[in-house]
Amino acid sequence: MSRSLRLVILIVVIGVHAVHWSRELAAGSPAPLKVAVFQVDATPPVGSALCNGGRPPVKAITTPLSARGLVLLGAGDPIVLCAFDWVGIANESHDYFREALADAVGTSV
Repeated sequence: MSRSLRLVILIVVIGVHAVHWSRELAAGSPAPLKVAVFQVDATPPVGSALCNGGRPPVKAITTPLSARGLVLLGAGDPIVLCAFDWVGIANESHDYFREALADAVGTSV
């Protein structure tokens, strides 16, 4: 993991923790912040269209692609941060991925 990515993750975790911590102080007892990480294969199957049809369909898999992320758990609903090795995810596909990730951890989109 690159140094800049670790720094961004650290800033996000500290920021989210600070927001939850201030809310919990007002409420009484703070809940601990927990972070879970994940990585899954997100390689499109052979024959899939690429780059919204701007590239020829997948003929062979030479470099597997992944979806990587983390889940922040604390006093409130879980928060999912996820990055895909894809050119982009748009429109209804973006909505579908957001709903699937939210359902997986029991949170809202």
